[in-house]
Amino acid sequence: MTDNRKVFQVKSAMIQAAHDRILAARRNAAVHDGDLDRARPTYHVGAGWHAILDDLVRDFSEIEGLGFLAAHEKWGELRVAYLYSGDRHADVDEIEHRARDLCLTTCWYCGQPGTMRKDRWWRVRCEEHWSAE
Repeated sequence: MTDNRKVFQVKSAMIQAAHDRILAARRNAAVHDGDLDRARPTYHVGAGWHAILDDLVRDFSEIEGLGFLAAHEKWGELRVAYLYSGDRHADVDEIEHRARDLCLTTCWYCGQPGTMRKDRWWRVRCEEHWSAE
């Protein structure tokens, strides 16, 4: 019985150590200071949304302890990953929703006004880029 308990303790310690390493890596990767040169490589979206994300990263940097991790598109909408453990969740949500709403009306490719439509996948494109696909 004691062998099982020791195995469980060792496995638990290994899992906790791995978790701690992952959190440390995420904290190290997060952009807290609005440094766009560090943030832009984590924009996994088209160039048309980059200006919106630049504004989001700058706005995030104004909130103490908020770190931007990455952004991508899913179902035609913007998804943002960040680290935050403070008490200004309403402000963080407002910044994120503002960026998401802007992306819903901005062409993913060029940044011109666009609309969300489904053609195999949900996408936000301007008329020029809808016809080019």
